[in-house]
Amino acid sequence: MKLLKFILILSIFSILPAYGSTDAQAPVISIITVRYGDKIYTAFGHTGIRIQDKKHHMDKLYNYGTFDFDTPGFVSKFVKGQLNYCLAIENFRWELRRYGKKQDRTVIEQVLNLSTPEIMKIYRYLEENALPENKYYKYDFIKNNCSSKIRTALNEPLQGKIIFDHAAIESISEHSYRDYIRSYLGENPWFDLGIQLTLGNVIDRKVSEADCFFLPDMVKDVLAESKLKTGKPLIKETNILYQSEREPKAEPKVWNIPFIFFMTLILLELLFFIQPVKTKKIACIFECGAIVINILAGLLLFYLWHISDHTATVCNINLLWCTPLNIIFLITYLKKNKNILKVFSGIEASLCTAYLCCILGGIQKGCGSLYLASALYLLIFIRNIFQPISRDGQ
Repeated sequence: MKLLKFILILSIFSILPAYGSTDAQAPVISIITVRYGDKIYTAFGHTGIRIQDKKHHMDKLYNYGTFDFDTPGFVSKFVKGQLNYCLAIENFRWELRRYGKKQDRTVIEQVLNLSTPEIMKIYRYLEENALPENKYYKYDFIKNNCSSKIRTALNEPLQGKIIFDHAAIESISEHSYRDYIRSYLGENPWFDLGIQLTLGNVIDRKVSEADCFFLPDMVKDVLAESKLKTGKPLIKETNILYQSEREPKAEPKVWNIPFIFFMTLILLELLFFIQPVKTKKIACIFECGAIVINILAGLLLFYLWHISDHTATVCNINLLWCTPLNIIFLITYLKKNKNILKVFSGIEASLCTAYLCCILGGIQKGCGSLYLASALYLLIFIRNIFQPISRDGQ
């Protein structure tokens, strides 16, 4: 009997370390948020899913934000909205070094409070998604990107076991897509100008609940207070894996370089009003150049709205003042046909005025430098109503 008790106690003690070892080596899943960087394509940050399995010496990062600059027709596909992104599987330690030390971007890890079977379901889902026939997907800036994919990757394998934080979603929904986009572009005012020019008024709507994962910081904020259906918090712990030394992201400023640039051009156009004879050659060169740029930009806006597959570039009222129709103005300007030039200048001035009224009425928003750009063209058209180019160059 004593021998039996001794064997039983010995068996228990031999099992306990095994259980401890199993817990220590159980797989771990976490959401990785990489904050903004210096490059334009890193301005909004990045999100990935990390799965570690010490027992099998595995530490993978599942990255839905991968694209290849060497893709045939890369620029054309990007402009058309037909560029495929893909799910790539990376070595997490290498990626941490790249995002952290090389790019100096803050890396935050949120460890999910999931059981091993639940982690394995997500793991199998991601591995299947990473197969050559499944890994590519059509990228969309708002609806389908590296961040929005996280919600699907969690929901589908777990079949809705996560209750996302409603308060965080409501807080996000208080602002528009444009508000959030602009909040990341304070250090890139020219990029901000381009974004505001090309995106339509669809992004002036408040963020919908379905799109509350469209930016990495949104994913992090929603998950922070989310729970499982069992009542347990979704996030077990949050770790800062790398802390960037860069300054916090600056909010967009009104008085930035593009704003000053267009203000200077407006003053120059006013000078053409005041001294039409002395400035006739400079005025001709300047206004022709400005109209050519306007036509090219108008063609791009028309293409993005009516031909491309982009969803955020439709209903863009910037086409009122930035339009391919200005080719008529340019032809009559160069031919110095005063009568037609006056009529078409009046039409274009009316369209510019309509645009500014739409801005004041809140139909579409933008940025200060964009409003100045439209005001510059309004002045050009007004000048050519009252001081049209004549046959002798003035």
